[in-house]
This record gives sequence, structure tokens and C-alpha cells, in this order.
Amino acid sequence: MSLDNATPSSDYYATQYLLPSGEGGKFAWCGGLLRDRPLGRSPIAGDFQLADMHTEVRQAKAAGINGFAVDLLTTNTSDRNWYLVEKLLRAADSEGDFSVMLQPDMWAMSSISTDAFASSIAKLAGYGSVYTVDGKVVVAPFNAEAKTASWYATAFATLKSTYGVSAVLLPVFLDANQMANYQDISIGFVNWGVRNTATLNTWPNWTAKAHALNKLWMEPVSVQDVRPNQQIYDQASNTATLSASRTRATTQGAPPVRPPPGICCGGNGTTEVAMERPTIAIKVDVVEPTGSETQVFAKLGGQKLVGVFRPGGKAVLGIRSSG
Repeated sequence: MSLDNATPSSDYYATQYLLPSGEGGKFAWCGGLLRDRPLGRSPIAGDFQLADMHTEVRQAKAAGINGFAVDLLTTNTSDRNWYLVEKLLRAADSEGDFSVMLQPDMWAMSSISTDAFASSIAKLAGYGSVYTVDGKVVVAPFNAEAKTASWYATAFATLKSTYGVSAVLLPVFLDANQMANYQDISIGFVNWGVRNTATLNTWPNWTAKAHALNKLWMEPVSVQDVRPNQQIYDQASNTATLSASRTRATTQGAPPVRPPPGICCGGNGTTEVAMERPTIAIKVDVVEPTGSETQVFAKLGGQKLVGVFRPGGKAVLGIRSSG
């Protein structure tokens, strides 16, 4: 939300990132690094970074979002990109009912060793908000194909034997054609995705390919991706991109179900990630038509449930994983 806790009109976004002359003019050739910014706020006392993390988690929860995927850019604990992740986890722990999925960036950390990888995951695994499945930390490396399946197997073995942390792999590919190479070590697959309607409408059905390998699939649901310094201008197209990508998720068998949609940012591009969830059976006691809708009274483990259904609607019950 704020890089320097300054007044919005004179903070780093306003004077550096948004202006062609910012940061010594190094992005003058593309008109400045950014075209938009987070909503500004007045300076606040105390640990403003932690306070901002609390605000972002609260805003997400208010919007019906209950999880982030956070990009891990370094293993250096004194680096801003590390300690801000820890502040996010602290805020999520405090706010409650919010998960953070760890996403090591294998593009930024291409030379990382298996020992350093395991150590970094272990340092974060103790936070209660870290996303887990069946008590195992979900590790979702971005550009996962930068390392081999055997490399991850070695790293996870070290994580378990040295730190006592069990983990599962959910690789985020830049090229989902790689998924078969990782099927023996992964619980599912993710693709970083595309951000324009033309490609979305002709893109392969990755969900079907993952299901053929008996794996879960996480489908990216995209809004836009604007990165002037990379000359990428995939606009929202009046929400057409969002509609097309969400339609892919819902029609190809990877329905967006919360929790948790992962929220990742690449440049100025925002992505919601739709994750499949295991469905469960409930005992239906009463079905009562009431004209335009039908009420269903059921039980799940002794807990009473009431649902209202309308013609053409769809309902899915899912298991909420811990974390």
C-alpha cells in the first residue's frame, strides 16, 4: 500500500514509479514504470508495513477472498522482500481465517540450492496462516520447471529430515506442457496463464490434461497485465478478459471455490487462481420446493445445513484445508 509511509501526493509511487523521470529516468523510454498505484493513505505511526499488511488482509476478507499466494524472491532474511512476507504472515495469523500459500520464485532464485530452499520454507512454515493440505505445507514454486522433479524431491526430503516439516508440491508452470515430468511428486499443477481474450479462447484445456494424470488443476482467472517496461499491454477489455478466463475455469472442471483463491501479482497484472477442492457427501433430510426455488435441509457430521437452489444454479460442497 505504501513504500515509504509518505503523503500520497509526494510518496515513492507519485515521484518515482508513475513519472517518466522517476528513478533517474531509467524508465523514461516507456513512460514510467507504472500506470496505476494502490490507493494512497496518510502517514501512520509505528510499524506501517505491518499495519498495511493487516489492512490488505482485511480488505481481501471483506471482498470474500480468504487467501493469497505470496512470491518469495529471496532467502536473505534481512532483505525487504523477505521480511515483508513475514509481516504478511504475522498479519494473517492475527486476522485469522486467512491462508497464505508459499510461492518460491524460481526465476528470481534460479541458483538456489536444495538446502537453502528447504531452510527458507522451514523458517516460514511455523506461521499458522501458511496454507497446508492434510497438515503438509503447500509449496507452489513459480517457474517450477527451472528445477527438475528430482531437485524438488531432494529439497523436500531435506525439509522433512532436517526441519521436521512435511510439504507437498504444487508447481506453477510457465509452460504447462511440463506437467507430466512432475506428476510423481506433485499434488496438482498450476499454469501462470495468459491475459488476453484471443489466447484464452483458443488455449489448450490444461484441466483435462491434468485430470488425465489424476492430478488437481488450478486455473488462473485474470483481469489484466500491463507492464510498460516489458512492453506488455494486455488490458481488461471491459472485463472481457476476466469473463473469458473465469468461464474457462468453470466450464473445464476447475471451478473457482473459496478457500482459497490465490492472488498473485505480476507487474500490474492481477490474477485470481481457481483451485479445485475435493467434494463431500451430505445426508439430505428434507427437500422442499417453494415456487421459484427449492430449499434443502441436510446434515454434515451432525451439523445442520440449509441450502437454497434456483433453476440453472449449481452447488458444490468442498473440504476446507487447514492453514
